[in-house]
Amino acid sequence: MLQGRSIPRGLTIILGVVLAWSSAIVASTGATSAQGTSVRLAAARAGHTATLLQDGRVLLAGGQQNANGLDPLRSAEVWDPVTETSSAVGSLPEARTGHTATLLADGRVLLVGGIGSRGTALRSVALFDPGAGTFTRTGALRDARQSHTATLLPDGKVLIAGGLDDDVDILRSVEVWDPDTGTSTRAGRLRTVRMHHTATLLPDGRVLIVGGDDASGPLSSAEILDPAAARSTSTGSLARARSRHTASLLPDGRVLIAGGAAVERTVSRAEIWDPTSGAFSAAGAFDTAREVFRSTVLPDGRVLVTGGWRAPRALASMEAWDAASGGFTAAGDLRQARWDHTATLLGDGRVFVAGGYDSRETARRSAEIVEPGGAEPVASPGPTLAPDGAIRLARTGHTATLLGEGTVLVAGGAGRAGVPRASVETWDPVAGVATDAGPLREARTGHTATLLPDGRVLVTGGHGPAGEPLGSTELRDPTTGRFQTAQPLTAPRSAHAATLLPDGRVLISGGIGLEGTLDTMELWDPVTGTSTPTGSMLEARTGHTATLLADGRVVMVGGQTDADSSPLASSVPASSPSTASLATAPSLASAEVWDPATGTTTLTGSLPAPRSGHTATLLLDGRVLIVGGYVPGEGASGSAVVWEPVTGVFAPAGTLSVARFGHTATLLLDGRVLIVGGTTGSGASDTVVEVEVWGPVTGTFGPAGSLARPRQDHTATLLADGRVLIIAGRDGNGTALSSVELWDPVTGAVTDAAGD
Repeated sequence: MLQGRSIPRGLTIILGVVLAWSSAIVASTGATSAQGTSVRLAAARAGHTATLLQDGRVLLAGGQQNANGLDPLRSAEVWDPVTETSSAVGSLPEARTGHTATLLADGRVLLVGGIGSRGTALRSVALFDPGAGTFTRTGALRDARQSHTATLLPDGKVLIAGGLDDDVDILRSVEVWDPDTGTSTRAGRLRTVRMHHTATLLPDGRVLIVGGDDASGPLSSAEILDPAAARSTSTGSLARARSRHTASLLPDGRVLIAGGAAVERTVSRAEIWDPTSGAFSAAGAFDTAREVFRSTVLPDGRVLVTGGWRAPRALASMEAWDAASGGFTAAGDLRQARWDHTATLLGDGRVFVAGGYDSRETARRSAEIVEPGGAEPVASPGPTLAPDGAIRLARTGHTATLLGEGTVLVAGGAGRAGVPRASVETWDPVAGVATDAGPLREARTGHTATLLPDGRVLVTGGHGPAGEPLGSTELRDPTTGRFQTAQPLTAPRSAHAATLLPDGRVLISGGIGLEGTLDTMELWDPVTGTSTPTGSMLEARTGHTATLLADGRVVMVGGQTDADSSPLASSVPASSPSTASLATAPSLASAEVWDPATGTTTLTGSLPAPRSGHTATLLLDGRVLIVGGYVPGEGASGSAVVWEPVTGVFAPAGTLSVARFGHTATLLLDGRVLIVGGTTGSGASDTVVEVEVWGPVTGTFGPAGSLARPRQDHTATLLADGRVLIIAGRDGNGTALSSVELWDPVTGAVTDAAGD
């Protein structure tokens, strides 16, 4: 047994680098401590693994219940983020703790090694099938090992390195497990024996091995494994030897090494490895030194650590490392102190924190959720309801879709940190509450969501956490309430338009692509589930409107285009009091009509002035009402025009009392149009609270109450009873909102359904 550790007795050979330290946590540097009852797992466990399955559920497998004994578990359970409950699944072929679990490309989970019920390292390998909910034994390792690492390689194989064998010898052997053959083969050797190290997959496919223990104690050495050549080469050395630390791959390709155990002490300092120089440099220090914690790279590039151990107690604190400052800041507390727990990043951006030991070295049966974007950790007692009728998570740039049963599906958008979400929730207008409804398959904002005639919801495009436009699509099954990946678009796009046609197909037009604004269009077919090109618009445009006409044609109006792509575009001066996006691209005055019979577009009349950020509403008489928007050189517009489909001419249709863009326009049951929110400029006080209504008889606007909170980039959904549901958006400071308001056509007033 190794000596000189500050962690509790009995864990020297058990802990290792569980999950190759790949469990993820998301939280905010603004998180605060919270109180509440945590959800109960099916079994208390620590030293287990937690794996996010492809359907969004989390598999918890093995572990043990007491740090001072050796009682590995055969049990496993699956936690469902939709119901927020955990249920037992099939048992492991062998009890184990201190093992690794790796999600394979085909959705199965590979469990490797660990310590068995006899107290020795295991050679056995098991596979979990999420469809059947069962484990099966599958081959064996070349060497029994625990406290090793397991890294999924780009070719789908799993690289297994180092650890402690069944003779209590520290290993330098490396092997690769092939999911196609179900066998493991030798793959070279480490330059030194090591256990409790980290293994990080680099962008070029090599694996960085850092620190750990040899027979003398913590190591400062690091090496790079090349799986293709089956050889390892030395790289720079740590300033502080350490084991049981974490290693986080940063967006710029560097690797942050944090915390861990040294001889007779716990480490507080962090170091960064640079792939260009191969050297380590200082990267700040924790407020509280810790080991056996969890660490993850957040979508915004920060690295957050949570929990852990510092003798003589478990920690509840969280800290976040920021590349801009090069140091750590306090990030609130978990509800319960814990170490050797798991923390799994869910598809909706929340983090499921499960199990672990308390300060008495007893495994916890509790779990909790950490919310990103400034929210505090929340306990998970069951299906989660938003407080006081608000939606659960703040968001802007989301979609809101009225479903057949009368509930509203709220999907995606960006949170308070500006990071796209995968979370989905439904708002019930009868109960006045929002309930978690499972995640999208991919986090996104700036996407579209279209209710299909068969009740499914088609989600297309948008942009992801890295800011790249997405070509992916998803379909929500109304029976299961889950999203499944569908066939991709012909081109990635964000800030595009999607229009449901009478035959059930969806016309997808314009948007921002990989190389700028798009003029392309495509048709998504619900029968084949595929999208095919259908000609091009005459103008590349994004942020435009695309309105289905009574005769089946689609009119596309205004928007923005690339600076050099349109002779009809009018440049927006950089000094304009507008959002950054409006100030960086020309706006369009042109309009064009797409004909489904020919698959082509033709120009129609032009707007009086170019505009973007406007709304377009099909009126009961077949005309289209265009309201507000951003006009280059003028700022927010208060003008409205109607487009006549027979003549193709735009005519004046009144003036708003408050000019605005980024608002919503909703056709009411009586034919009037409700205008809500928006902004008059880019200042914090420019966001609009005034609500106005346009009457088709008078062709003028009149007051219709005020919002409780100024908002823009929100959604407004007409409910079956004629009320309008106004959800989230952002305030003048750019902060995403979670509040919900209702406009009542009887009283003509807005009521606050809950607030941020």
